[in-house]
Amino acid sequence: MYEVIPDIEKVIVSIEQLYDFLEETYGPAFSIKHETPFTQSLPGQIVHGEIDLLWYLNANECVLIDFKNFPGSKATITNADPRNDHYAGKYAPQLKAYHDVLVSSGVTVRDTLIYYSVMGCVVKLCFS
Repeated sequence: MYEVIPDIEKVIVSIEQLYDFLEETYGPAFSIKHETPFTQSLPGQIVHGEIDLLWYLNANECVLIDFKNFPGSKATITNADPRNDHYAGKYAPQLKAYHDVLVSSGVTVRDTLIYYSVMGCVVKLCFS
């Protein structure tokens, strides 16, 4: 990360901008959880990981946020070309697993977001 954002102040400003966006869009946080561990059993495997950020709206509802550090362009992260390794939609299975674990534990997930900290932009993923 140092090579992409050599100035720590820019990292702090980026996170402050995310929190401002979340508060403006969803209201003040009831609570905020960082790097929340999760485990999900799937056929033939157990998946372990950490959810980057949960912005709780109340005790049983949250916004799920995953951080990515890709320093490219908005055009790249929204281009669904299958050869595009940086398309935001490629993270859908990862975030769907997070989403499903939260829902199975009784938490409603209002929205699932990817925050590109270097670009300072948010992409909303929708699951059907």
